[in-house]
Amino acid sequence: MAGKSLTGIERALVLEYLSKTDLPLSLSLFNGTDSKNKPFAGMFPVVVKAENIQMIKSDVILIRNPSVSILRFVGKNVKVQFYYNRVGLFFLTTLETSSLGVEVFVPPVISHIEEDIIARKKDFSLVILGDSKSKNAVAKNVSLGIECFCEPEYAIFKTPAFSEVDEKIKLDVKAYLEKLVSIVKACGRSQSIGDGAFLISIARYFSDSAESQKITSLQDRFIPPAVIYLDSSRIVFVCKKKYLFFSSGAVFSVLMNFPIKGPLKERKVFADLRIEDVFISDNNEKCAVNAVFSSIKQEDLRFISEIPEHPKI
Repeated sequence: MAGKSLTGIERALVLEYLSKTDLPLSLSLFNGTDSKNKPFAGMFPVVVKAENIQMIKSDVILIRNPSVSILRFVGKNVKVQFYYNRVGLFFLTTLETSSLGVEVFVPPVISHIEEDIIARKKDFSLVILGDSKSKNAVAKNVSLGIECFCEPEYAIFKTPAFSEVDEKIKLDVKAYLEKLVSIVKACGRSQSIGDGAFLISIARYFSDSAESQKITSLQDRFIPPAVIYLDSSRIVFVCKKKYLFFSSGAVFSVLMNFPIKGPLKERKVFADLRIEDVFISDNNEKCAVNAVFSSIKQEDLRFISEIPEHPKI
C-alpha cells in the first residue's frame, strides 16, 4: 500500500521546488503492487544526478544526457523517488525519449514514502550496551542501548557461499573478496579469520548498489548497524559510513536475543566484543565491522555454535 498522498497545494509546492532546485532522483522498476524500495525484475535502482535534471514544463522533468542504465527504464512502469525538505516522496510514471533526452511525466498523485518497518519480533536481535569502563568504549560518544537487527537479505546463521551470490553482482563480489583477503593478509592475521566465510557477506554488502541508492521516509535519519554474519567467533555489523561510530580496537558489550523453541521463546546472551577490522567500501559510503568475541560464557558459546542454519520458533 502506498504512503499518504500529497494534497493539491502540497503537490504544487513540490513542483515549484523542483522547478527551482536541482534534486537527484532515484529510478526503480515498479510492478504495480510493490510499495517497498527494492529492485524489481533484476534491474537495480539508478540515481540521476541533479546536474542532469531540468523541469521543462509544469509537470515534465527532463533528464539530459541519459546513461544506458537510465535508458533501460524507458517505456516501463517506474517509481521516481526524491527528497523534499528531507521528506522522502515518490510518484509512479513512465519515461519517454525525446530529442532533448528522457522526459519524466509527473502524475497528479505524489505520495510519501512509507516507513520501512520490518516485522522483527521473531528475529534475532542485539543491543549494543557499550562499555563505560573502557577508554576505548565503542559507544563513548553515542547513547547506550542501540538496538540492531539482522539485515533482511542475509541468513546470518547460514555459512555464506560464493556460489550462492547473485550472478549480476558476482564479478563485483569477487573483486571485493580478493581485496578484503589481501587487506587481512597484509595485517598478518590470515590465521585469525578462520575459513574467511564472513568476508563473502561483506563483499556482497559492498557490491549491492540498490541499498546505497535507497530513498527512505526521512533523509539522514540515523540508522543503527545491522548484523549480516554471526558465528561462535565473531559478529559482522554493517552500516553507512556516515553513521559509523565504531573504531578498530574498541571494546563493547552486547545483549543478544535468540529465538528458541519452548515457553521462554528466546535466549538472552551477554558478551563482550573487540573490533578487529573496520572495512570501507570503494565508494566510501558503506562500512563493515568485524567484531570478535573477547568474553562470553562457554555454555553461550556452545549454544551459538550449535544453532541450526534456519532456527524455528
